[in-house]
Amino acid sequence: MSFADRIRNIKGNVLTVQTKLARGYSQGLPGQEGYVGQQLFPIVEVDKEEGTIPIWGKESFLVQKTERALRGASNVLPVEKLTDTEYKTVEHDLEYPIDYREEKEAIFDLRKRGTYLTTQGVRLRMERIHADIAQDLNNYAVTNKTTLTSTDQWTDKTHSSPKEDFKAAKAAIRALTGKEPNVCVCGYASFQSLLDHPELEEKIKYAVKSILNVDLIKEILDIENFYVGKSLYVESLTGGFVDAWADNVILAYVAPLAEVETPSWAYTLRVKGNPFVYEYDKTPKVKHLNSTDNFITKIVMAGAAYIINDTNVAPSP
Repeated sequence: MSFADRIRNIKGNVLTVQTKLARGYSQGLPGQEGYVGQQLFPIVEVDKEEGTIPIWGKESFLVQKTERALRGASNVLPVEKLTDTEYKTVEHDLEYPIDYREEKEAIFDLRKRGTYLTTQGVRLRMERIHADIAQDLNNYAVTNKTTLTSTDQWTDKTHSSPKEDFKAAKAAIRALTGKEPNVCVCGYASFQSLLDHPELEEKIKYAVKSILNVDLIKEILDIENFYVGKSLYVESLTGGFVDAWADNVILAYVAPLAEVETPSWAYTLRVKGNPFVYEYDKTPKVKHLNSTDNFITKIVMAGAAYIINDTNVAPSP
C-alpha cells in the first residue's frame, strides 16, 4: 500500500502545498529558531517503522588480510562480527481546527497559519528530544564526560581553560573511535561565557575583527562546525522561558553524509513520506489540519561524543 493510500484510509486529504511548507519549516537549518539538534542527530529516511540498523565499533579500523594469491580464493570479511540494534519509530502530530465561519471571515490564510503552528509544535518536540538525549550524562562513556566545578568553570575567567577542555574532549573521542569530532553544539549560556573569556580574546588581539563571534571561536577551538543552541520553550503559558540547551557543550563526530551504513554518533530515523499535512472533517462545519511526523533518534556509535557539563557557575536564586 502506498503512503498516499494509507492517508486516504484515515479519510483525509494530503495537502501538497501545506506539506511543502511543513517540510520547509521542519528542516532545522543552522540558526533557524536556534534549533540545532539535527546537527548532532541528522535525519535519514527509512522505509519501515520498525527494523534494524548497524551499531558502529572498531570494525572499520580492524586491519584485514587482503592479499590474494594467484587464482586463490578471495578474502571474506567476517560479517558476523558486525552488530545491529532494533528501532521503532514514533508518530508525532498536532491538529489545528478551522471553523467554516473563521475561514470565511479571516483576513489571512488559516491553512498556512495552522501549518506553521502545528509543524513548529512537532519540530520543537523533536528539538527537546534531541536536547534531552544529548544532555543525558548516561549516554556517554565514563571517559567522555566531565562536569566542571569551581575554578574550572568558564565563569572563572582567571583559572578556567576552554581550550584545554576542548582538547581533552577531542582526545577522548579519538581514543574510542579513531575519529575526531567535527560538530559542536554549545548551549546559549556556555556560548556567552566563551564570548568574553580572556583565553579566547587573547587569540584575536591582532585580528581584523576584534570581537569574538562564532566563526572566530570555531577557528580558535579548531572545530569544523560550531552551533549555538538558542531554542526556548515554556512548560505552561504562565511559566517562564527555559533554554532547551543548558550550560554545556557537546562535541561529536557526525558523518558528513547521513546514511545508516556510515559511522556517526547518532541518527534520527524518519519514515519516508514524513512530515506531511492532511485535512479532514470532524463535523460538517469544522475542518482539522493535521501535521504529522514519524521518527526515532538512536545513538549508534557511543564513543563518538563528549559532553562538557556545567560550564558556568549557577546563578544565585
